[in-house]
Amino acid sequence: MARLVWGQDGQLEFADQEEYYYSLGLLCNSDWFNIVYEPNRKTNSWADAFRIQCARCPVELPQAFQDALRSQDRINNNEYVENLYTNHKFVYDGKKYIHGDYDDVRETVPDKYLADFDAGYDQ
Repeated sequence: MARLVWGQDGQLEFADQEEYYYSLGLLCNSDWFNIVYEPNRKTNSWADAFRIQCARCPVELPQAFQDALRSQDRINNNEYVENLYTNHKFVYDGKKYIHGDYDDVRETVPDKYLADFDAGYDQ
């Protein structure tokens, strides 16, 4: 079972497994979401960060994403993005972006939640 609460303060909280895997499907669509790595330490900022940018999604965001949105329509949650990379075959392009290939990510989804994942991707 996927963990449902992410971040030090639990700022990203999925209601259930269905919402988790639906959201995972959405994130595989790079036309709607960008997941970026910002090396803030190079500019003497607090720490490096991963950000999910949600500005172009044409469907209503899952409640977990809506609740976690911060300025500039983005979600700041290193822990969750690292989970995408570690457990769901998202890849880093070596420069700035992290993305998930539909087929590769789908392999990480339990059979029971494939329909939820596909529903998110097929929006």
